Amino acid sequence: LAVGVGKVEQALLFFKTALEANPATAQFWLSYIDALIKLERLADAKAVLDQAKSKGAKGVGFDKLEQRLQEAQSEPLETSNAALEEAPPQQPNILDSLKLDQAIKLAQKKAKDGSIKEAKRIYQDILGRFPKNKRAIDGLKALGDGPAGDASKAQDPPQGQLQSLINLYSQGQLQQALKQAETLVQKFPQSAILFNIQGAVLQGLKQLDLSIEAYRKALSIKPDNADAYNNMGNALKE
Repeated sequence: LAVGVGKVEQALLFFKTALEANPATAQFWLSYIDALIKLERLADAKAVLDQAKSKGAKGVGFDKLEQRLQEAQSEPLETSNAALEEAPPQQPNILDSLKLDQAIKLAQKKAKDGSIKEAKRIYQDILGRFPKNKRAIDGLKALGDGPAGDASKAQDPPQGQLQSLINLYSQGQLQQALKQAETLVQKFPQSAILFNIQGAVLQGLKQLDLSIEAYRKALSIKPDNADAYNNMGNALKE
């Protein structure tokens, strides 16, 4: 649950405690290693993976984690410097190729260079995965007075309204967030990020069927929206 709301650091303690209590459960190893990779603690992740393998752990899950570790250890080093100079290729979410800190720095650089549209896209990608991220929220707020007329601005609510909705969700005021989201989707029926947030609010209220429908709408607008797929998968699992 902590990982699901972006609190991966806090999740480590729970995973570690579960693992110490019952090291024979493969899923505890998998969850702990996965969280370490998410936090870019690759050396720690590899050490725990090696420890698990030394205790006889094996299977598809461990093979996939090992592959992710190998990719993470090789690709970010090659792409990070170039990514700070130019925008990454079109992809579902900026965080699929950059660390969170790198994505924030890239957005700040784009904003400083006057590439407001690209900076907003990066911040929105971050908020799509981590709705409570203060640096991304503040970054979008700072761009509120930037040049208008880009495509995303026509589809998405003004940044102030979007931030207000995210704040309500982050503070647990789900009923108020739902009312605001319902009003906004009437005005901005082509905003994928808005439907994704609406789905998260509905999921928090345990209105899972409506939540899944909101994620489907987000995907109908942006079929490559990895966050909506991930969120819908969690709602279906619930």
